[in-house]
Amino acid sequence: MDSGTAAGERIANLYEEAGILIDAEYDLRHEDPPIHGYVDLVVDWQDEEMVGEVKTTTAESWNIRRASMKPPGYQLIQLLIYMYVMKREKGFFVIENKNTHELLIIPIKMTDERKELVEMVFEWMRAVKKASDEDTMPTRPFTPRSMQCKSCPVWDDCWGGYVKQTAKREGADANPGVIDLPPLELPK
Repeated sequence: MDSGTAAGERIANLYEEAGILIDAEYDLRHEDPPIHGYVDLVVDWQDEEMVGEVKTTTAESWNIRRASMKPPGYQLIQLLIYMYVMKREKGFFVIENKNTHELLIIPIKMTDERKELVEMVFEWMRAVKKASDEDTMPTRPFTPRSMQCKSCPVWDDCWGGYVKQTAKREGADANPGVIDLPPLELPK
């Protein structure tokens, strides 16, 4: 994480030196569904404002990204959500090879298909929020220790109190939800 933060600052400085940086670590907030995030870069490129995300990766993954010119689905949806909320048609990834510090830029365009994907994710998020607001616990398709959950950025919010409450009654991996809420599936 520290490597990614340092790379983000270094790369933002490059855009600032080039005279095209509008903002770095832009504080993005959206009400419905509730979203809060920090956009790594907002730049002015050829009189068009674009949203950029900085990612760092190993040499092996960097080579895969360079060959495919595609980010992983979970990173793509992050940038697409930022673009959608900020009403920007173009964005990009700056991917740094951790081993060599080489940079790769992957341009991203908001298409109708991608807008539909963001809207589908928003509907899923709204369903999750509604269930939470109604204090309705979904059945759990995963356990707190499952691969899908272990690296999730909202693990604490999702499982923290839930595990403490159910661990006493039924064990840490208890799954006593009352509604079916399928997990979000993104393109790879």
